[in-house]
Formats: sequence, C-alpha cells, structure tokens
Amino acid sequence: NVQCPLSCPICESGEENDWHVLFECENSRTAWQAAGLEHIITPHAQQVHTVKECILQLCRLNDRTVAGKAAMMIWILWQNRNNCVWNQEKEHGQQLGSKALSLWHEWKAVQAVHNSDVHNIQQQQQQLWQAPARDKLKCNVDAGFHDGERKTSAGWCVRDCRGQFVLGGSSWIFGKCSVIEGEAIALLEAMKELQHRGFNSVIFETDALNIENAIRHRHTGVSEFSSIIHKI
Repeated sequence: NVQCPLSCPICESGEENDWHVLFECENSRTAWQAAGLEHIITPHAQQVHTVKECILQLCRLNDRTVAGKAAMMIWILWQNRNNCVWNQEKEHGQQLGSKALSLWHEWKAVQAVHNSDVHNIQQQQQQLWQAPARDKLKCNVDAGFHDGERKTSAGWCVRDCRGQFVLGGSSWIFGKCSVIEGEAIALLEAMKELQHRGFNSVIFETDALNIENAIRHRHTGVSEFSSIIHKI
C-alpha cells in the first residue's frame, strides 16, 4: 500500500488539492508573481470555484499571449509538484516563474519558425546542390516523421567535391518528437557517426533553416531542443 499524505508536499501546511497546488500554495503564488501574471490570475480565481472554471475564464477573457503564459505556468507548477512527490526535488517559486516565461518564449519562437518551415524547405529544395572545396566533404542530413508509428527516421549522405557518393547512413529515433527536435537529432547523430569513423573537414548541410539559425545564434534555454543544439 502507498501512503498518500493529505498535506501539500510543497509547503507542507495546506491540504493538497488541485486548487491549492495551482493558486493557494505560497510557492505557487510566488511563481505567478515572478512570471508577472499574479494580477491576471487573482481576479479569475476570486470569481470561480474550480480550476476548470478558472482556466476556461482565463482563456476566454485574455489574448493568446496571456493564456499561453498562464498555461505554461500551470504545467510548470504541476510538474514541480510531481517532482517533489516522486523525486524529492522542488524548486522555489521565483525559479518556477522565470522557467515558465523562458519556456513560453522558446515555444513561441519555435512556433513562428515552424509556420515558415514548409515554405523555407520548399525554397531550399529547389536550390542546386553546391559542391564543397576540393579538400572537404559535404554531408546532407534530413529527417522523416512517422507519427502513426511514433518514430522518426534520420538519414545522411556524404559526397566529395565532384558530387561522388562517399558513404551514407540512416537510423530510427523512437518516440514522437517535434519537427525541429527530429531535424536537430538527425544532424547530431550524423556528426557523431562521422566523427566515430574518423572523418574531418566535413561540411554539414540541413534543409531546416531554424536549426542553422539556432546554431549560429548559440540558442540557449531549458527545452529538449535547446539541449540538443547545445551538443552540436
């Protein structure tokens, strides 16, 4: 049998329920304040009686930006509660508020890039392949997405300055991932494989413009995508 204490695992004072975890716990209040959302969520919480009603009213009466930040904050608070219960790890409200805003800004940036991805990829695919310098190789990388099977395929092809095929490879990435995550993982796996085989002076080319931009601008953050870019 699993013992389930009734008190909040975060503040250890109030009785735990969904309302307390999201709105009443002192740590949660600090998080909403740190995210600059306290003045928005408080009026809604005072007018309703359930978490569902509060979320619906918040989404109905605010724009996408506010609703998006609030949704990220709610997810972060619930994740922090679960980490505390199952891993005995918890973060202070100030950290949670900053983390929620950081993740939301990353999500917004990714959505903006994703919306232009199809157009960018089509334009890039129409461009002719450009050969590398005589002393270099070029590795083209791409990813394929198989949502029904919940896996992603990664493929790469290496050619020399004359366009002659040198070698290639492919692999499966199990588990559903976003487009940018799949493209980034495919690039990372290709780089690892060629390094393992002892190749150097290789130019890597991807048709995902957002991956190139993230690498050039040294994209940082706490998302899975940021973690992958950091390894490239």
